[in-house]
Amino acid sequence: MVAAGSSLFAQEICDNAIDDDGDGLIDIIDDECNCEINIDLSLVPNPSFEDTLCCPMAEGMVSCATDWFQASDATSDFYHACGITEFGVDDALPPAMPIPSGGDGFIGLFNFGAGYREYVGACTTGPMLAGVTYTLEFYTAYSFGDLESAEIEIYGSPTCADLPWGGVNCPDGIGFWDLQATETVFYDLDGSWQLVSVTFTPAFNLNAIAFGATCDEVGIGEGSYFYYDELVLVDTETAGYINAVGGWCSEDLTLEGIFDVDGGTYQWYQDGIALIGETDSIIEPVPYGPGDFTLVYSIPEGCQRVTYSSPSIPSASFTHENICLGTPMDFVNTSIYSTDSLGLWEWNLGDGTIETVGSLDHFYLTAGNYLVELVAYSSDPSCHDTAFANVNVGAMPNVDFEFSGASVSEEGGLWLSCASDSIFFSDLSTVSEPISFASWNWFWDDSLFSVDQNPEVVLEDGGLANVKLVVLMENGCSDSVEQQLNLVEVNADFIATDSICEGEPVLFQDVSNTTDGSVISFWRWDMDNESDTVYDQNPVHVYDAGAVYQVELYIENDRGCKDSIRKPVIVFPKPEPNFYAAQNPTDFFHTDLKLIMIYPDDESSYEWFMPGGFPDYSMSYGSTNVKYPEFITGEYEVTLVEETVHGCVDSIKHTIRVMEDEILYAPNAFSLNGDGINETWGVYTEGYRLDEYRLQLYNRWGELIWESRDPTDRWDGSYPGGGTVSVGSYVWYVKARDQINDEVFEYYGHLTVIK
Repeated sequence: MVAAGSSLFAQEICDNAIDDDGDGLIDIIDDECNCEINIDLSLVPNPSFEDTLCCPMAEGMVSCATDWFQASDATSDFYHACGITEFGVDDALPPAMPIPSGGDGFIGLFNFGAGYREYVGACTTGPMLAGVTYTLEFYTAYSFGDLESAEIEIYGSPTCADLPWGGVNCPDGIGFWDLQATETVFYDLDGSWQLVSVTFTPAFNLNAIAFGATCDEVGIGEGSYFYYDELVLVDTETAGYINAVGGWCSEDLTLEGIFDVDGGTYQWYQDGIALIGETDSIIEPVPYGPGDFTLVYSIPEGCQRVTYSSPSIPSASFTHENICLGTPMDFVNTSIYSTDSLGLWEWNLGDGTIETVGSLDHFYLTAGNYLVELVAYSSDPSCHDTAFANVNVGAMPNVDFEFSGASVSEEGGLWLSCASDSIFFSDLSTVSEPISFASWNWFWDDSLFSVDQNPEVVLEDGGLANVKLVVLMENGCSDSVEQQLNLVEVNADFIATDSICEGEPVLFQDVSNTTDGSVISFWRWDMDNESDTVYDQNPVHVYDAGAVYQVELYIENDRGCKDSIRKPVIVFPKPEPNFYAAQNPTDFFHTDLKLIMIYPDDESSYEWFMPGGFPDYSMSYGSTNVKYPEFITGEYEVTLVEETVHGCVDSIKHTIRVMEDEILYAPNAFSLNGDGINETWGVYTEGYRLDEYRLQLYNRWGELIWESRDPTDRWDGSYPGGGTVSVGSYVWYVKARDQINDEVFEYYGHLTVIK
């Protein structure tokens, strides 16, 4: 194979391992030595995007490329030397130049998140037959985004009518599209081109092909963008292939080129430079060392190339962190391998488990030490590396505890205790291995209340709560257990009748409650007035004096949970109204009286009730006036009622006495002739007190001959010892106390006794 052309140097001879034309490119590295036969045979029309219907002046114009469709509604991009030639976004890289085969056109596809995929598609020049294996080769380069790799998906449809489809995603589930192959491409992030080859075998005849990124989530951030060119699709036999027997690392590898056209010549190359003398279809590549071994098969119509790349030898490694039993151990594969490696892994996790994924989480069923082995394979099974590590799965404590205390009990799996009582928390935890306990943390509804192993705690707040014990071992493993504790809180409370005055009944109403609804069965009241203790639930009590009394209620429920409360009960004193009359008693000549209050309270209200007087009612404060009938003696009851600002009421009654004025009359003579007229003698009085009245009668010699303390008594003229007095003159004496003014009067007079 010799390239034609002229320059100051010789023509490039493509199989002599010499840079004949002096351009620094040797043999098939030089574009002058390209093979075009497969492009001409491609079932995808216009595979290098050279033919155009128009020149692209902006992104989203892939329809300007002859025979190509913008397959989805997402705007696939076409670049050509006659129009735009790179992705117009900041930080986007242009593709390396020259582009594959030195052409002028290529495409770019953008992918974003899970919902935006740019696809291109074409109707094939002939059917892809069911059961026949096909090879799609293409070049690709990185431009923009946060992905170092991309999954490319190839779809086929039996009808060209499926192009294009609606929506901005891949064609999964649309029309007759069927996924044929998925290939992961690892990129160098410098815009350089790399050749990718994908093979697939259709299950039914296909007449259209679509090409783009996977339907799955692709990265984060602002999306990713890649360039593509030279999409050559041929059946595998037409493209030719290399059959590898043996292994690179076992040093028994032989490569044989297989082509469906006879009569050609062979030349092997390593990294594009001819291996002199290797002109057979078979080669043993290992002695030449690692590299890309390309076989060029030349026939008069052109040439075909097939390439075998020596496998990269991975460096197996992984990381892990020791865990506690019951927690998955995270094995992170940190092996180093090149982009042409298949990334095949085999994990032996030490417990009989074999896995073939990259990284994994694994649950161990028992505690202990395990030897874990990771084997990293390349595309050649003979080339692999192994990493080992001893991992530890720590033993977990078996956490348990119990409650105890004077009021602690268990009913139906639920622990109960009285609030404010001491509760003993006893740790019963065990561990299967000889490992020491490091710490204990006790929580009451997520609030830490003790770090002792066996605490004694008084918990005030009642209610149903979760008590959790977290036990930490010296190996760093911890576990916890929760139990419910119903802390029964008995809340003593009562209400009492307010605005009570002394002497009125106070109704005490128990309004105590329990947090668990249990029954209160005992009450004791201290009424704070040296009375007997009361044990009724709702007692009635009378206070005989106004004061602030500190009443205490003590209660217990049927579980023995206790509480007490002391509250003030205000008892207001009754008023002490009083008054006096300016003159009482009075005589019936002076019945206009003034009634005067004694120490009245200016915050109280007063009422006077004065039946028989005028007026007979008054609300005057301080004093009031009343007039009773003249010239009539009598007794009149006056009531003064006082009501305090607290509503306490009391009253007082006084009697007003209207009496006759002082009158004393003594006859000056009486007869003893027995005629029945004027036969006795006495003194008539009015207005004097009967209990302090004295009448005495003396003869002319000063002898007391009669005496009386009753104003109604009469003298019949006889001596005290018997016999009738002589006719003559006598002297009488009266001493009496005025019943109105309390004044003592003395009166004298003469009496003549006649026949």
